[in-house]
Amino acid sequence: MHRRLVEPALRALDEAGAVYFYDLVGRVERDPRTSEVGNLVFLTLRESIPVLPPLIDAGIVIDELFKFIAEHRVALEHRIHSPRFVLDPEYLRPMVLIFVKTVSDLIWERVEAGEISADGEAVW
Repeated sequence: MHRRLVEPALRALDEAGAVYFYDLVGRVERDPRTSEVGNLVFLTLRESIPVLPPLIDAGIVIDELFKFIAEHRVALEHRIHSPRFVLDPEYLRPMVLIFVKTVSDLIWERVEAGEISADGEAVW
C-alpha cells in the first residue's frame, strides 16, 4: 500500500536512477523498521527520490532514512496531519530536504576521501 506513494517518483527516473531506487524501495518495504512508520518513510522517499543523488550504497541511505524519521518524527507527523498538507502536498518538502542534505553530505565525504568520484564511480 505505501509503495503507491513513491510510484510516480520512481516512474520519472532515468534508467540508472530507476535501478538504484527500485532496489532501495524494495529493501525498505522488507525492512521491519518500516512497519511502525511506513507512511512517514514512503512520504519522505516520495519527496526525496527526485533530488537524492544515487551515489552511495542504498543500505547507508536506508539507515539514514530511519535515523531521520526517528529524529524528526514529531515534526513530520505535525506536517502530514496539518490541513495545509492536504492543500499543499509540498508542505513536507522543507523537512525532507534535511534528509537529502544529510545524504548529500555523506556522499561529499566519500568524494573527498577518494572513495567515489563526483559522478558516483568507484575510485580505485
